[in-house]
Amino acid sequence: MRSSRLKALLLVAFTLPAGAYANAQSAPVDRWTGRHEPASPPPLPDPIAHGWDSWRSVLALNVGLGSAVGYFGFTYALSPVPFTSTEVGIGTGITGKQYSLMQKLALGGSASTVRFVSGVGISRATGSNRAPDPSLWLNLDVAGLEVRTAGHFVFFLSAGYTIGLTGGKFNDQLITDDDCSPYPDCLYRSKVPGYRSPEFRMGFGGWF
Repeated sequence: MRSSRLKALLLVAFTLPAGAYANAQSAPVDRWTGRHEPASPPPLPDPIAHGWDSWRSVLALNVGLGSAVGYFGFTYALSPVPFTSTEVGIGTGITGKQYSLMQKLALGGSASTVRFVSGVGISRATGSNRAPDPSLWLNLDVAGLEVRTAGHFVFFLSAGYTIGLTGGKFNDQLITDDDCSPYPDCLYRSKVPGYRSPEFRMGFGGWF
């Protein structure tokens, strides 16, 4: 019994110094002193989000005025490469239900969570009481900003112009005191083709 304990103690006594010596030999050597320095710890994971990597998707709720999805809607965007994204959306506005398709360009640092975004696209509106005929619109997000955080949260805002392409007359007044009804021509003060208006929208959601 005593012999086995003595063997165990001798084994521990010789093993620990040998391991320490091996670790010291594998450590880097200081070029000036010739001494072994402690090995550097492994690098920490990059804290910057990878929300702008290739093939990222963004699902977001949008609110706006004259925007590609009206004053309320949802969008889904896919980024096959980090600096572009293709967005589809559905929403509702003055001209009825709206279905949109937009191509976006994002500019920013490769390690940044924030990028400047511009886009161009078209949307089709189904018509409403204020715009009886279906219509087609060109949408320009001239200046925008999009944030994709490490926690998969997305926030964006943009401003630009919307331009009417095809469609009939519509009432572009947000507040009107015209009481003639039911929907006579006197309510429809503007024509969709050639109509131009500033547009703004903001949204929030998540990336995955």
